[in-house]
Amino acid sequence: MTQPVVEIPAAERALLERTARSMATAGPTLSGGTRRSLAEASRAAAADRAASTDPAPPSANDPLAEITHRITVAPADIRRSWVREQEQRGVSSANYVEILGLVARLTAIDTFTFGLGVEPVELPPAGGDDPTGRIADDAALDGGWVPTVGPASPPSALSLVPDEHEAMLDLHGVFYLSIPEMGDLDADRGLHRTEMELVAARTSLLNECFF
Repeated sequence: MTQPVVEIPAAERALLERTARSMATAGPTLSGGTRRSLAEASRAAAADRAASTDPAPPSANDPLAEITHRITVAPADIRRSWVREQEQRGVSSANYVEILGLVARLTAIDTFTFGLGVEPVELPPAGGDDPTGRIADDAALDGGWVPTVGPASPPSALSLVPDEHEAMLDLHGVFYLSIPEMGDLDADRGLHRTEMELVAARTSLLNECFF
């Protein structure tokens, strides 16, 4: 592994390790082996896109791989109708949210390591455990495309799948600000809050975020 441009702080190093482990550990609907396989497929598609080559789409017979590919290479093109199509193919909302959380967090840590000029964190071997079945009983459609606990919003987007919701909050707090800290308009973590939001707004524009 090459030397980083700057030293990775302890909190960020620990987050990278936690996130990598979670990619190979069973979630509520997917086994550890399936999650790791989808994470590797996402990385491969992202690498093809970064190299300006057309990522080869997965087999149409594998809806989970197709969803992973779409979220990785063309998230701005996803619409409610497409999410509904996946449900008609037998992919549950919990399946979709679990994959969405996995790909989003993998993208976040890989973007972080890329920015520091180091290799992506290595994923550990997959565990042999079975899906946990842990899904929020009180989630319902409330303004979003998938069920959420409470009204749909960025903080509740993954709340149907508690493990992914909690992992997203963990990543959010280390890489940006915790949800309570977001109420502090004068927060400073090396960048002042106004500078953070300027970077976030520019990044959202470049990523075609339409929230």
